[in-house]
Parts: sequence; structure tokens; C-alpha cells
Amino acid sequence: MLFFYVIAAVQIVLESFPVSSSGHLALLKIFACNYDVMPHSWRACSDFFLTEHGEYLLHLPTIFVSAWFFRTRWLWLVHTLPRCWRIIIKIVLLTCCADVVTSILYGIRIVTGFTLPLGCGFLITALLLASLVWCPRYVYTSWNVRKALILGFVQGIALMPGISRLAATYVSGRWLGLAEHKALEISFLIQWPLLVAACIRSIYCVHGTGYNTQFLNPVMALVMLVASVGAVYGLHVTAYLSSHNRWWYFACYMSIPSIVWFMVR
Repeated sequence: MLFFYVIAAVQIVLESFPVSSSGHLALLKIFACNYDVMPHSWRACSDFFLTEHGEYLLHLPTIFVSAWFFRTRWLWLVHTLPRCWRIIIKIVLLTCCADVVTSILYGIRIVTGFTLPLGCGFLITALLLASLVWCPRYVYTSWNVRKALILGFVQGIALMPGISRLAATYVSGRWLGLAEHKALEISFLIQWPLLVAACIRSIYCVHGTGYNTQFLNPVMALVMLVASVGAVYGLHVTAYLSSHNRWWYFACYMSIPSIVWFMVR
């Protein structure tokens, strides 16, 4: 089980970076199967680990990490509720607009079964991140319904294998005229309700099954806690590179999993 816990921790930390954590896990599975280097602990857990429920449960720490990282923003809104209730209602409505579009696209993908090769997703992520080199740096533009619908559409498309949801929504926000910090906040904001709903559903489905003790146990809870601390620091790095317009570093990195995929597929 040690291998399983290590990979789970890595996946949780990678959620703080625009590099597609789920894509990296899928790439690892392909590599392990092709070269027969999969440990027995991975074999025992891999069937569940890469299912929808397993992936969503590993997203559980992201809910708390993002809430903690942006705590000053939402705590300020709570404290100023009598004066800022219109702003809060606007944020909720725009988030709902984005997530409804995302949910529709997700449903269409499930029904049609359409997907992209993993390597193509990695290349799309790299190109999106590289495009920031030419993106103008805006001081401030407001978030409106049009931008919410576009970001919701992009988020739905970014559910394809290898495409980083964070990279896709952040880059789209930047090109729509949002400042760096605003694009980062909104990218996590429109993901947050979807993650909460998905995690609640996955916990309900896993509870009482054979995976209950395999996944929801004290050791995994400790792994998630430690990895969450690393994810918080990772978000600080991501935010720092965002404020200095250096996300193209991640574009350079994405060439590595792309090349690996073409070699091992």
C-alpha cells in the first residue's frame, strides 16, 4: 500500500499546478502496465484508483486547500455581508452559470463517449500555457455573464484526458481580460462547487464497499493532510509565477509528459 499512498500524495500536490494531475496518473498507469513494473500494491488499488470515484476522492483535499488559500477573500466577503451582499449574489450566479455549462458538456461527453488521446491533452495544455507569453497584462476587468459562460465551456472541454482544467480556465480568463490574481481566483471558484458535489457523491458510493477500508482509513487521512500542506505551498508557487507572468515555465515542463506518452503508448 505504500506505493498507493505515495502516488496519492503526489496527485494531491499536483492539483495546485496547471499540469493535469489526473493525466500524470493515467500516464503512470500506462508506463507501469507496458513495462511490467507495477507493484502488487498498485495492482490491488489501481482499478479503483483511476475510476471516477477514486479520482474525485483524491480531489477532496483540494476543496480545503483552495478554501484555505483564498480565505482572506471569502472571509472579507462574509464580514462585509451587509454591505457586499450584491457582490456575493453576483459571484454565486456567475459561478452557477459557468458550472451549468460545464455540467452540460460533461454529460454530452459521457453520453457520446468522445475523448482525446492523453498525449494530445498534454500538448494542448502546453500550448495554452505558452500562449501567456503574448497575453497582455491587464490591471482589472470585471467578471460578467459572457465570461462566465465562456469559462464554463472551457472548463467542460478541459475534462478531457491530459488537459489541465486549471491551465485552461486560467489562460482563458487572462485572454478575456482578467488580471492574473482574478483569473486564478475565478478558476478555483468555478471548480469548487463541482468538486464538493462530486466528492460527496463518491463518499456515498464508496461507503460500505470493499474500498471503504482501503481508501477511507486513518493512514490515508494522514497522507492527505501532509499532502495538503504541500499543496498549499504549491499554490503559493503557482500564484507567484502567475503574478510574474511566468506560467510558461509549466509549458516547458509539459513537453516532458507529452514525449513520455508518445514513447510508451
